[in-house]
Amino acid sequence: MKHKIVMIILALAILSSCNIPQVTPDAVGTIVAATLTSAAPATTVPNINVLIGAKATPAPSPNPPAADQPDPNQLVPTQPPAPPEPTAIPEPTAIPTAVPTVSISGDEPSLRANRPFFIEGFENPNSSWAYDDEEFNLDPENNVLNLHSKGRPWWNSWFSTRPFFQDGYVEVEFRLTECQGDDRVGLVLRLVDNDFYFMGLACNGTWGFDRYTSEHRIVNIRAYEASTALGSIDHWNRIGVLAQGQNFSFYINGIKVGEASDASLEQEGRFGFISRASSTNAFLSQADNLGYWQLP
Repeated sequence: MKHKIVMIILALAILSSCNIPQVTPDAVGTIVAATLTSAAPATTVPNINVLIGAKATPAPSPNPPAADQPDPNQLVPTQPPAPPEPTAIPEPTAIPTAVPTVSISGDEPSLRANRPFFIEGFENPNSSWAYDDEEFNLDPENNVLNLHSKGRPWWNSWFSTRPFFQDGYVEVEFRLTECQGDDRVGLVLRLVDNDFYFMGLACNGTWGFDRYTSEHRIVNIRAYEASTALGSIDHWNRIGVLAQGQNFSFYINGIKVGEASDASLEQEGRFGFISRASSTNAFLSQADNLGYWQLP
């Protein structure tokens, strides 16, 4: 009897041992996988590529201007009303000079061979160059800046940027894609309190040099004229101004096309663009490769 009891106990022990869990390689793998999938997701790393080429926003002025006055230390557009072109007055102190013979080899400022102090290629479509109002639109797209005057006749709109420019060489490439007659785009320099100079390029294939005043008058310093250095206005043309005090030299596609003198605005100021439609038809131009070279 005792022998049977011992055998029964032994058999029960063997059967119960089959319920002991067995750790297998698959079970270990499942545990590890469960640990990884239950962990907190990693923080997404920001894509720094979208920041490359972004323009820094200038610091605000310590003394903010009045609500109706632009801040000269910020990248801001300004659209004051302008009277029709016939109200422009001549500048009595202007000293225009004849256009020199065009040099085949080109004679642009030698300092252009140096690295520019400032260059803007408009690669970033989300930069601070993007702007829109009832009369004017700026749209950086496909590595160019679209300037769109919406069709209010003789309305001048401009947009300027830092750093400040006084003496040196500044240039840009312009293409007038949708325009007619006296529609005009220009390269602005020495802008302070709505006074500035600009070298203008018109749809009729002429260029000139003007001064815009805070009284919203346009003073013509160098009369608009054609030049053999200027290509078709619906193709890219590179225009530039060398400023040295009251003396200015003008260049188109690397060729010096004229000079002028005016002592009204010799202080440093911002630079940028001006655009004006001459009729109710919208005027579209494009800009690229805005650069500034300092004098030695």
